Amino acid sequence: MIASNPELTRYSPMIAATFVSIDNLSQSSTLGRISSEIMASALSRQGMQVREVKMRDSMFIEESVGELILSRQVQRLSAQHNARSILMGTYAQGQDYVYVSARVVRAGDAMVLGSADFRLPLNNNTRSLLEGQGGW
Repeated sequence: MIASNPELTRYSPMIAATFVSIDNLSQSSTLGRISSEIMASALSRQGMQVREVKMRDSMFIEESVGELILSRQVQRLSAQHNARSILMGTYAQGQDYVYVSARVVRAGDAMVLGSADFRLPLNNNTRSLLEGQGGW
């Protein structure tokens, strides 16, 4: 994402939300949680300041779902965490692949600043990650 938009780091600090199932935006899975973690780590290595919100009490965390951000909560949460942007994403299970779409969104007006899409082969490994909420 930063390679295609080097200005993205201007929107630091960023908070990361758990990626959710495109079929049910209130559900996630182990795949959604780890996808968010991996993307946040990669963005951090590229110079994005990532604020860790799991260490704070103010973000809603549901044990089996992770950090879910709904559009009406974006401005409140970004203000609470002094974040200028938010990493969010969705995933969809197909017959042979799991499709993941990630976006960095400006907190103030929800404009997409950067995006990345990829697919993972649907094998025993990814099936295992989907078995939680919203998966197989």
